[in-house]
Amino acid sequence: TFWQRLLMNSFQLIKKMVLLLRAEKAIKTVYYSYEDIIHRNSVKKNEALRDAYRNQRCFILGTCVSLNEINLHLLAGEYTFGCNYLYSHKNFKDLNIDFYTVISHVREFNYDNHYDTPYSFYSAINNNCVNKDTIFFFSCANKNFFKKNALLDGRKVHYVKFINPHKNRGPLVNDLSKRITLFGGVLSFMVSAAIYMGFNEVYLCGCGYTYQPVLEYFFYDEYLDFCAHSYYQKPIFSIDISEEERDKKIREIESQNGIRLYNIKRKNSYDIATFVSDRQVHPDHRIIKAFADANNVKIYNIIPDVFTSPVYKGVSWQYVVENVLAVKQVK
Repeated sequence: TFWQRLLMNSFQLIKKMVLLLRAEKAIKTVYYSYEDIIHRNSVKKNEALRDAYRNQRCFILGTCVSLNEINLHLLAGEYTFGCNYLYSHKNFKDLNIDFYTVISHVREFNYDNHYDTPYSFYSAINNNCVNKDTIFFFSCANKNFFKKNALLDGRKVHYVKFINPHKNRGPLVNDLSKRITLFGGVLSFMVSAAIYMGFNEVYLCGCGYTYQPVLEYFFYDEYLDFCAHSYYQKPIFSIDISEEERDKKIREIESQNGIRLYNIKRKNSYDIATFVSDRQVHPDHRIIKAFADANNVKIYNIIPDVFTSPVYKGVSWQYVVENVLAVKQVK
């Protein structure tokens, strides 16, 4: 009968999916074993970083648009950890950045919207990180690419191996001298690495995807002279266009991206729109928070006024300036 055939076909489909999943798991196991052998010494080097910054504080810098409200110059005397396109921030060199990472494989990082090539991207990171003591973290999978292209020669590069995604990783482990499992995204890695290095107080800056409502766009989307775009339309509008035309463009952005206008601020001869969304904060952040709590590490999320932080303890930038940065730590 029809229902019998449907049931049989469904059973065969499920059987094929199970076999494919088993094959994927087997292939991944073989690949991890191979990588463990050839990169064993690469990650063993990370043992030197264990608790190297015990009981210090660290500022982890995301790339959300809210980073434009942070005076990076005030963090020059702090331990700072950056990622991805942070080097393109106009005040980046004020940081004298201590740690920098791009966790993605060279072939997997999104260059399309940024008009970059892998070579130009990593060259720009190298050239803009003027602190010769900056410690870099990259995937072991990128090691051959860097060697072949003579990238980051003479720099303090540390490689990491990871298991992804969460559902296949087992217990959370952040031992950088082995295969780490707390590697769901760049923020989780930075927090994981900070804990491994002994930091017990972590401040998150420019992490709009941890707010409620979620703050959309990246800091460089507000740069007229930066080609990168994350939503295929920059939120910047010349004041020379009519208000009707500007509002039409805003409605297009809202419709295309499932986001909504939060406010509009005027800067020089441009209107800059801020957008938010009602999407939920990713559950990975609760895993990160629990892991930090288990290691007696406090995470503070620097959030703009009106926004809330549903996972991490929220604090204002003004509070940090007045109550945290007032006491400078010595590097």
